[in-house]
Amino acid sequence: MDPNQPTNVVATETLDILMEISNLLNTGLDEETLALCVQLCENGVNPEALAEVIKELRRESAQYKNHLTPPTIAQSTKVDGASQTLSNFHPLFTQY
Repeated sequence: MDPNQPTNVVATETLDILMEISNLLNTGLDEETLALCVQLCENGVNPEALAEVIKELRRESAQYKNHLTPPTIAQSTKVDGASQTLSNFHPLFTQY
């Protein structure tokens, strides 16, 4: 029998419980990301600061994705009865 098994079992059960709590709170974290966050906190990272970093990364990622997505029919708008795409309003929305 592996002497570390009880510790591993407890760690796995703890992470499973944390994952359930994470899902109930709709954090959007997957198991790997949650495990990394736990490790960072165990190594002294401030949990509140870590949460702020994650939120900021999500905001920046969403902005980046929005700027890379070419306009679609759903994103077109009517101006004075004429249909215009977002590319007419902002250079980041031009299609290549």
